[in-house]
Amino acid sequence: MGKVLVDDHDVEAIRFGRKIGVGKEGTCYFSEEDNQVVKIYHMYLPRRKVYFENLSDNNITFPNDTLFDMETGLIAGYTMDYLSGIKLLDGFSKKLEIQKLKKAYLVIREKLKEYNDIYMDDLVLENILFDYQRNIFNLIDTSRWYPCFDSYRENLKLLDGALAHALCYNHLYWLKENFAVSKELLKLYQSYQDYQFIPFLELLEMSEEEIKQKTGIKPGIIGDLSPKVYKKN
Repeated sequence: MGKVLVDDHDVEAIRFGRKIGVGKEGTCYFSEEDNQVVKIYHMYLPRRKVYFENLSDNNITFPNDTLFDMETGLIAGYTMDYLSGIKLLDGFSKKLEIQKLKKAYLVIREKLKEYNDIYMDDLVLENILFDYQRNIFNLIDTSRWYPCFDSYRENLKLLDGALAHALCYNHLYWLKENFAVSKELLKLYQSYQDYQFIPFLELLEMSEEEIKQKTGIKPGIIGDLSPKVYKKN
């Protein structure tokens, strides 16, 4: 871990590699030689900083080496460990057991407490992976995270907001047109529509209870959260 000087030739060589993602800040490439990801910024900005190169975590891609442009001295990118998983933009797998999802959520929620002095900016669905084989959440792309005292509550809001969106948009869409549900669940869904904070675990458990009340069967997998009685025509 440290400072690595690169020139245009080095950066172009990286860009010939396997592209695995493009974001607002830059493009990520996979390096098979060392099983790492290299993020190259679209623009080299004078005030950009990369923090936490000294940290390492099995579920978070903290920076390893920071790449500096040899000519300007500006940050060109950084390397990070590769973590497996599927982005949750399309929601959770319908075959995922709800109890397993709860367990994975509680683990990553505790992980946030370990880094209470870091504000996890840009903690959105694009940067949250779910590893179905290991039943764990992985957090990637931490370049916008920065030191900030007592940030757990704010970080939890970001995590819960992202996961609640994945659940509402992809699996609880029937709530949009069906108001014959419990007042508590409807209130949570309306908060989601108003872009307000929603506690993910509470939303998940209320949805389970709602389906159980309507069908007489407690949901076992994510697919059960969209029963036929609520499916789109």
